[in-house]
Amino acid sequence: MSAALHAENLTVKLRETNAGIVSGVSFSLCAGGALALVGDSGSGKTMCVNAILGLLNKRIFNTSGIARFAGENLLTMPEHALRRIRGDKIALIPQNPMTAFDPGFKIGTQITETIRAHRRLTRRAARTLSSDALDALGLPDSLTRSYPHTLSGGMLQRAAIALALIMEPEIVIADEATTALDVVNRRIVLDELIKLKSRGSALLLITHNPREAEYCSCETIYIGERKNED
Repeated sequence: MSAALHAENLTVKLRETNAGIVSGVSFSLCAGGALALVGDSGSGKTMCVNAILGLLNKRIFNTSGIARFAGENLLTMPEHALRRIRGDKIALIPQNPMTAFDPGFKIGTQITETIRAHRRLTRRAARTLSSDALDALGLPDSLTRSYPHTLSGGMLQRAAIALALIMEPEIVIADEATTALDVVNRRIVLDELIKLKSRGSALLLITHNPREAEYCSCETIYIGERKNED
């Protein structure tokens, strides 16, 4: 099976001190597959993701290696080209769902604008697509009229997943997507991530918990010292 994303010797260093933050990480995520980067807090998992997506401040961090997607090295791709990929071909579910949404705008407005940033659709068509995406995750259409701070952590995380899936991306990166959720909502979110393969997306799971990787049937790459955690 071909690789949807191939990382080779991915390295991140501080420019000022040349101190290493991520050192030589390599992996291949197969198209429609599931892979987990597992490590303790501070091991560099999120830094790997941010480097791949071009989200690191280049004046502070120096990245090297290969992160190949669709035949191109994302690490050397210009910003305007990365913008076309982020949120469309590669979607990110952030660690804190509140950071996925602007607190000053309603959920529906933000999802609609995301759709129209990548697709030439009318606002009405984008709103319909937004409602359908929320419905697929068991969320009511009334949620589109809600502000982020009015939602529970579980609902907000599912809304973030809906936002990530709405463009039918080739890859979904879930960065500690169950952080701060209770046991029930954690299981709901993990079950939604498992469904990604049936929707045709590959899953890159970032977690400190090996049991989450096992639950999602992920191939596992350990970053830093390997430890067993609940």
